Amino acid sequence: MKEKISAALTARYTKLGFEAKAISEVAHCLAKKVIYEEDIDGAIQDVKGLLEVFQNHAATRVRCAVIKSRPYTS
Repeated sequence: MKEKISAALTARYTKLGFEAKAISEVAHCLAKKVIYEEDIDGAIQDVKGLLEVFQNHAATRVRCAVIKSRPYTS
């Protein structure tokens, strides 16, 4: 079941930029709760908000690091 969930997560959330390891861990957690194949879509939809928050947080940290690395000019 984990492989099917992982494939569905990858297909739906590739644009968020998560590495395979992160997708695999989310799939592992979902596989503990999803029993039937027809429940996969609902389960991956349930984590959409969480994954978007993680992605936004990571993007913010990268932007801050880039800004801090630029030389100060007045």
